Amino acid sequence: MPVRIFIILFFIALIPVKLHSQVAGCTDYRALNYNPLATINDGSCVYEKTNFKAEEVISSLPVVLSENSGMFLFNGLFWFINDSGSPAELYAYDSQSNTVKSKVRLKNARNIDWEAITDDSTFIYIGDFGNNNGDRKNLTIYRIKKEDITSPDTLLILNEYDSITFEYTDQLQFTPSAQNHDFDCEAMLVVDDSIYLFSKNWKNQKTRLYSLPAIPGHYQLTPVDSYQVDGLITDAAIDRTAGTIVLLGYKNYQPFFWLLWDYHQKNFFSGNKRRFDMPAHYLFQTEAACFFNSRTVYISSEKTPLTANRLFRADIDAFVSEKVTDLQGNENESVSLFPNPGKNQFFLQFKEKINAMAELRIYDSMGRQIQVLRHQKISREGLVSIKTPELKAGNYYMLVLIHPHMVYKISFIVKDD
Repeated sequence: MPVRIFIILFFIALIPVKLHSQVAGCTDYRALNYNPLATINDGSCVYEKTNFKAEEVISSLPVVLSENSGMFLFNGLFWFINDSGSPAELYAYDSQSNTVKSKVRLKNARNIDWEAITDDSTFIYIGDFGNNNGDRKNLTIYRIKKEDITSPDTLLILNEYDSITFEYTDQLQFTPSAQNHDFDCEAMLVVDDSIYLFSKNWKNQKTRLYSLPAIPGHYQLTPVDSYQVDGLITDAAIDRTAGTIVLLGYKNYQPFFWLLWDYHQKNFFSGNKRRFDMPAHYLFQTEAACFFNSRTVYISSEKTPLTANRLFRADIDAFVSEKVTDLQGNENESVSLFPNPGKNQFFLQFKEKINAMAELRIYDSMGRQIQVLRHQKISREGLVSIKTPELKAGNYYMLVLIHPHMVYKISFIVKDD
């Protein structure tokens, strides 16, 4: 019996050791508070203010897309919808020719205020839930089969489609209050078997997240999360390969977007959250966004008295690319550090020729950044010389940045004299 008790106690004693080996913190090396010790992303990453200039692709979209409010990519074409008062139609747009190739009309449907469109592998979802006045009670999502819109007809009329209706349980007042309430919505995603809505809050500039099943029915929605986005969210899109989400919006007609990535399950605000502000002279009312691939987001704006309806492209690869590769000392075929342990001078050895400069960041055993060496030249032999006479004896981490797809973390030891 004593031996059995001892064995049980021994394994119990091991449990907290394993738990404490996991360190929560900021795992994104681009953040101001990156922690090289962190193994679990706790959503705490903080970023410097980021200005971003999207590339203009089309300076003036077709007139029929003047009120565009949502888009997604399907069969090589951008599919647009327009907002309130427009026909209940989808528009298949070819960016190469800047023309609308075909239209799909939902028979007997109304476009009270279509504000979002998205898809999954089988269906297309159209959100008729724009609510500028805050008094709508007929919030609807139309669901149509993708296989029904593969016809090349110039005008296709759909007789069959589904409806999903819902209401917000947290909205208690329905007195019209134009652009002075927090129950508008223009952003929608579909992930797995659920629809996710991001509210457009005119008053507090936050967004609330709601979820509902992606099947016909009537649902009562309660917020599952919220976040201070400091602006008006007008669309959402997700890259289904990497899971990256873009939340598009504007504040005082200056466009911005948020990127959400490396989150836990469907808790979209639990991971990294970074805002990108477009230049002050970009006074466009950005309304729609979609992913072209994991690196590229397309953004559209509607026509205003001052600006044309346009199409932009944003390359986000540098901001959400792969995580840091932990080399665990010298045992790696790509790059190694020697001598390790060492003192005063170390060398990085790259196994392949690299025509680039390296940035080196050194952290102490507590994860505090203590030194940054920028523009380090890599020799023809693939060597980088690192002089560290000021480092005291102890354990350290070195972050090696070549470009977004080559970021390494190496642990090393500075020994005593």
